[in-house]
Amino acid sequence: MKKFLLSFFLSCVVLVAIAVILLLKNLNSLIQSTLETTGTEMLGEPVRVGAVDLSLRSGAGEIRKLRIDNPEGYTDAEAFSMQKIRMNLDVQSVTGSPIRLEEFIIEAPEVYLEVRDDNRVNLEELARNLKAKIDAKKEETPSREPNADPDDQQAEDTLLAITHLRIAGVKLTLRHRKFEEGVKEVTLPDIDLKNVGGSEGITGPEIGLKVVEEITKEGLKQTLRAEVEKQAGRLLQKGLEKLQESDSED
Repeated sequence: MKKFLLSFFLSCVVLVAIAVILLLKNLNSLIQSTLETTGTEMLGEPVRVGAVDLSLRSGAGEIRKLRIDNPEGYTDAEAFSMQKIRMNLDVQSVTGSPIRLEEFIIEAPEVYLEVRDDNRVNLEELARNLKAKIDAKKEETPSREPNADPDDQQAEDTLLAITHLRIAGVKLTLRHRKFEEGVKEVTLPDIDLKNVGGSEGITGPEIGLKVVEEITKEGLKQTLRAEVEKQAGRLLQKGLEKLQESDSED
């Protein structure tokens, strides 16, 4: 009987070990699938991820080739193209809430911001879709049972906190009818956000909304700055012409 019990428990240990190994081997593909499925649902546009590489031992990870399609009716096929996102996970926080990321760095993303003739803006539409989904999720939250198992929560409900969020070297393509050439390419200043989510944490979609809003804000600033410079150039030109006219009269 003792031999049977020993064999049984040893078999259980082996099965658990195999299960853990399989989970770790498939962890990256599970994260990739979740990002694509949840991202597409929350944004209302297709989200694609090339690869995910996360080590639960060191906490270091990368998300590569993350792309978000533009809403219908805009010139470019994509709104965002992110070749690499680097992160540093606090491994000790994985079993608690919020899960803490010491660093989350989006490196040199390509962003396409378009202001249409009817003043619709692609990034604002994506942000609106995302905010509507977030608000809908918050309204659903009270209907959950208070003692619900946290393991049963959906991926988009997981609370995250980021010590340092950086969006570095955004390559922004601006499309606006007020540009003489119709398009303008600029590199935005780095965007640095500290303690995103605070001590309680916020959801992944809420972090995504913050990223979209920050890039949109900086992008629209560039659009306004370009228009101001254009108008200033015109006023300067008119001033010079008037000076030349007065000189010729003298």
